[in-house]
Amino acid sequence: MNKNYSIVWNAVRNMYVVASELAHGDSNVKTQV
Repeated sequence: MNKNYSIVWNAVRNMYVVASELAHGDSNVKTQV
């Protein structure tokens, strides 16, 4: 099966998050300061 998502490490939240491959690697989650 071809996944439409990938698991990436979020250093800000210190946890793994699911990132959609439709974002083409562009950061979909904005880091809040």
